[in-house]
Amino acid sequence: MRDYPGSSPYTQEELSAISSSDSELQTGAIYVQGEQIAAFIEAFIRSHDIPRLNEPKENISGGIVVLTWSIANFVSMSMLGNAAMLPEKTKYSLEEYLYSVVLYDPTITSLGIPPPDNVYHPLRDQALTAKARGERFLIWVSSYFSPVSDLSIVTPSFLAERPIEPFPVPTISTMSTTELKECTDFGALERSNLSLRFAMPEVYHKNFKRALFDTQGVWPNVKAVVIWGEMSVPDCVWSAKVVRDMLAAQPEEGSTEVRREIHIQNLEGANHFAHWDRPEKVIQLLLDCL
Repeated sequence: MRDYPGSSPYTQEELSAISSSDSELQTGAIYVQGEQIAAFIEAFIRSHDIPRLNEPKENISGGIVVLTWSIANFVSMSMLGNAAMLPEKTKYSLEEYLYSVVLYDPTITSLGIPPPDNVYHPLRDQALTAKARGERFLIWVSSYFSPVSDLSIVTPSFLAERPIEPFPVPTISTMSTTELKECTDFGALERSNLSLRFAMPEVYHKNFKRALFDTQGVWPNVKAVVIWGEMSVPDCVWSAKVVRDMLAAQPEEGSTEVRREIHIQNLEGANHFAHWDRPEKVIQLLLDCL
């Protein structure tokens, strides 16, 4: 996501559009996020000589898989959900390379769905200042909640009562002040991240629906994989549950929606941050899903 160290900061005009009460301005600002990541992927393919996707029955080769994490899943949903509007060159170029898009622990914000009733989230705690919300959020989002291996048992009341486990201990609680400062940026949270989190849900939800459940036939062979950590925060478990339920529901009679092939898989023993230090576990799970 932009606005963090090493990436391009948002202009004041972009920030105003993201936080605007005008849905058209917000829609345009979020569309640009998807357009930019599509342009970046296209440039990356060219600059690294990525081979085209080849899908023989026994041995897939070439192509790319795009993985977005946490709230940044709104970026891939914007790209997929607005693929029909991308520049023709970009749209057809990516169709030759893009194999799958992975939603890793998507937040409810990134999908534009309502939060589960009575489930606590520090960034929704209006009694706290923005800085205090960020500080509490770091501990909360890094915690290991009791594992959920079956989405069928998930309800808002279940999530509200789900305890934080004493073990494993979150890495963040063992970090020095200097180490923590090197990998956090409260400035970005206040400048843009909170505005992105509290943008109009319908803007995100329309992109999400078009990306996975009403694709208009654009990029029909691109698969989607939803991965959720079984010890992750309640909101991300809820996101996986909502996608699962939507996938199980039959389209309405007379519906012309074209759904994408979607796989849903939990990552055993993972919280919202787990296994990034062991990427081979994530890679193997992706291979198993694909």
